[in-house]
Amino acid sequence: MIEDQENRIDNERIKFHFLLRNLPIKERAAWLQVCGNQSELYCLEQWIHARNLIKKMLKEEKN
Repeated sequence: MIEDQENRIDNERIKFHFLLRNLPIKERAAWLQVCGNQSELYCLEQWIHARNLIKKMLKEEKN
């Protein structure tokens, strides 16, 4: 059971760093400045989702 929990935590860290590295440099810098490298995966996922929604709304507004 402890091993499963450790594997889950390791998987979350890997996914967190993957998502973080795929952000544009300015956005990554802003995220790290505000939240740091030790923040939670779900926070980063929510932030990316919100960013995508905002981009979509702005794109629709231009058209």
